[in-house]
Amino acid sequence: MATDTLSIEDARRVALSAQGLRGARVTKGGVPAMVRRLGAVQLDTISVLARSHELVAYARLGAIGRNRVEQTYWGPKSETFEYWSHAACVLSRRPTRPLHLAGQLGDSDSAGIG
Repeated sequence: MATDTLSIEDARRVALSAQGLRGARVTKGGVPAMVRRLGAVQLDTISVLARSHELVAYARLGAIGRNRVEQTYWGPKSETFEYWSHAACVLSRRPTRPLHLAGQLGDSDSAGIG
């Protein structure tokens, strides 16, 4: 069986692109679309600049304001829910990729989610 290889630079580009951190900012759909693309956003209450689950949105969407992030995660029209996946997370009710793949990578705690 043939093995494909990537240079370190190509691997870095693939990883950053998959996380929405490389190239043109994808802002269409705002925070709800970002959560769907990522599948999950880990929660962390430690706050230096802002809470980590807020920084995820700011890094990908720019200065959108805390209220938009909070409404997406916990507002009355939210399409997310909190769950203990591999850690405390906000998960999309409509992820764009299956979350059960984590179970195939050795993370048995999250197997079958999604």
